[in-house]
Amino acid sequence: MISHLGHGGRDAVYALVVLVCFVKLVVEGYSFSAQFDLGGPWEGKAPQLQHGWIGGRSVDLSDAQWRGFRSSLPALSIVFLAFGSTSRVFRHGFRMGYRYRMMYMLAWSVVFLAYLHGACALYVLLLVTYNWALTQTLVGKHRTVSMACVWISNVVLLLIIRITDGFLSMSPGFFAEYRGVFRWEICYNLTMLRMISYSMDMLWSEDDEDAGARNTGAPSCEDARRIRRQKSLASKDLYGYLPCMAHALYPPLYIAGPIICYNDFVWQVVGAEEHKGASQHPWWARLSESASIRRILVYLGRCLLDILCIEVLTHFMYFNSIAVHKIGLKYKPHGLEYNALQVAMTGWWTLSFMWLKFTVIWRFFRSVALIEGIDPPENMKKCFAMNYDVQGFWKNWHASFNQWLVRYMYIPFGGARNQVYVIWPIFFFVALWHDIDWRLLGWASLMCLAFLPEIVIKHDFANHPRWDWLRRQPDLLRVVQGMVASLNIAALMCGNMVGFVVGLDGLLPLIQELVSSPLLVITSLTSFYCAARLMFSYQNYIYSTR
Repeated sequence: MISHLGHGGRDAVYALVVLVCFVKLVVEGYSFSAQFDLGGPWEGKAPQLQHGWIGGRSVDLSDAQWRGFRSSLPALSIVFLAFGSTSRVFRHGFRMGYRYRMMYMLAWSVVFLAYLHGACALYVLLLVTYNWALTQTLVGKHRTVSMACVWISNVVLLLIIRITDGFLSMSPGFFAEYRGVFRWEICYNLTMLRMISYSMDMLWSEDDEDAGARNTGAPSCEDARRIRRQKSLASKDLYGYLPCMAHALYPPLYIAGPIICYNDFVWQVVGAEEHKGASQHPWWARLSESASIRRILVYLGRCLLDILCIEVLTHFMYFNSIAVHKIGLKYKPHGLEYNALQVAMTGWWTLSFMWLKFTVIWRFFRSVALIEGIDPPENMKKCFAMNYDVQGFWKNWHASFNQWLVRYMYIPFGGARNQVYVIWPIFFFVALWHDIDWRLLGWASLMCLAFLPEIVIKHDFANHPRWDWLRRQPDLLRVVQGMVASLNIAALMCGNMVGFVVGLDGLLPLIQELVSSPLLVITSLTSFYCAARLMFSYQNYIYSTR
């Protein structure tokens, strides 16, 4: 396979370097983690390791989100399989129209919310209703003012909900006592994105975005999804209260996503009315992965393999507990070896766990949506380690959120013309959307600082004749691109470690440990360089086979 990727000999060397480094990570990571397992010298020092099911080893359940999802997976599977399969049976067996299908969705949503949030489900229903009413009153008004009202209203409400812990300090006794099994304010983040999607799509519906609606080649699900996002709905009735509620509270995507834009969701529901005939709806309204049983089964198989992978990882690598509880810094004065290599391993394996965790969660809920008949975007398009620049990383990590940000923030703020300035409000919005936390604001700053040089260099290289000499030397160009990509990979790893693991206060110790071992830094950058060169060759191979 490697010989087909490009320069076979060099790629083989790059692959060997990457393989050796990965084996080193696995062996050293396992040895370091084993110290905290049963019978190890540091047994009991890494919190939230519980008895596992693989080889009598402990399993790392230090991540609350994964721990909760893992324990709820059997019940969620039964409930959502019942929802998806009954909806599909009613739709195909009884030829249920889109309005009845939306009513069916909403009935499930109300029951599901009542179980999840108890009395606080009323807050969610009222907030979605408020956003619908606000949008209806803004239709026909000045476009910019209307959009500003939608954004300000939703962001202010989000901040109030965050500050008050879901109106806890303002709630009457009944709402404070019966809050269900899952905090409603956690799910509200995604609900707010769907509410803004509804409002913006409706406000833009008078200016139909027809670009790309004509198929110029072999139709694909991705092309269909892109057109459905852009294409305004055929009738104003489809922006009514029932479709708005069905989209905002759609059960399979309510807890964790993926995020599906309003137009895309409704086009799929309307396009699934088989009894209207194939000519009634365009190809892009009907084409989706959910239409193929084979695709659904293959996707379910991938999801099961992802679950197996994260189970193996959490049974043999305990780095999430080590990172979250800062075990290395805590016990280093007491004799624990925690130097630059262990710091680097902690960063790598923690990011590996995060990627697998989100991949499993998002693919599970997407699987349920596919069974029911909705094809939301794939959130994790490829492994986090297969990205060498900031832009590519965020296109493929939580990809549906990236598409949402591009449609509702990046393009309205000026897009590529103002890219240097637009990234700041976008990343800070993403940080506040996750939580009100200085650590996340620091992460947003680091991401912007890492993104800025990439934007400037790419723009300058593409448009300035001063780089013609380099473009005429493809081998040298690849070397330079590989070196820049290796620095980008290092910056991405550090930024995400600060944002989601060690925090701003852990940045300085992280840098100090790495600087103290220049050999490790050089080895890491060399492995990143080799990985980037392999990615370049793989991309060339993919383009050449299209």
